[in-house]
Amino acid sequence: MVPTFFRWLLELPQLLYIAMYILFAIVISVIIVRLLYRLPAAKKLLIGVVSAGLLFIVAFLFFPKERILEKAGHHQIPDRCDGDAG
Repeated sequence: MVPTFFRWLLELPQLLYIAMYILFAIVISVIIVRLLYRLPAAKKLLIGVVSAGLLFIVAFLFFPKERILEKAGHHQIPDRCDGDAG
């Protein structure tokens, strides 16, 4: 299931691939902000926006689609694992 998801993700057009990075950053930031329930709302909003921005930048710079595809070209992901039954 996981190799299928990553294959689907890598086959997305560049714009949708970037949108997935943005969605990832927002989801993680929401989780972080929910842990900060004792802080005032303005501070939580600031932390949420900054953390989403930083997560997006880090993910985009360290995991560009081209580099992943280049490395995947040397090691193809199989359709199914050898040990899968069914």
